[in-house]
Amino acid sequence: AVIPKEAMSYDVHNVFGGAVTLTQPVYMGGALRAMNEITKYAEEMARSSRNAAVQELVYAVDEAYWTVVSLENKRKLAVSFVNLVDTLRHNVDEMVRVGDALKVQVRYNEAELALTKVDNGLSLSRMALAQLCGLPIDTQMMPEDVGLYQESKKPRAMNIDMEEVYASRQDLETMRHGI
Repeated sequence: AVIPKEAMSYDVHNVFGGAVTLTQPVYMGGALRAMNEITKYAEEMARSSRNAAVQELVYAVDEAYWTVVSLENKRKLAVSFVNLVDTLRHNVDEMVRVGDALKVQVRYNEAELALTKVDNGLSLSRMALAQLCGLPIDTQMMPEDVGLYQESKKPRAMNIDMEEVYASRQDLETMRHGI
């Protein structure tokens, strides 16, 4: 049998197609857990950074303090040197009016210059210490440890536990935790 040609053609004018897909993740907890871990590490880093900044400030104040103490002692030494050279100058002036008196005058001028330099450094160091402590820079302060080196000739024994020093360092703590 022969099939007529009209039976082999299709009417596609009123045919529509469509598809709807739905995707649901099986488990989203991994991403949330990872974000929580990252947040914890960020908190630890912020805390560690703040502690490191506090330690740096303490170190800066400590350094400025001991600079003032050192310069106070240098000033005392320079004053005693000026007095010694002044006495020497006076004695030489009495003994010899020509020749060596000029050399002594030069030494005296050098001693006066050294004293002026120490006074200027001491003034600047005090200003830096006052600034670090949050005080006006014209604040006059006398560190308690200025006469420390004159009271005792022998060095003091210091007991330092290096494990405690390493444990208190914020940068090493950060590295130990792998942050």
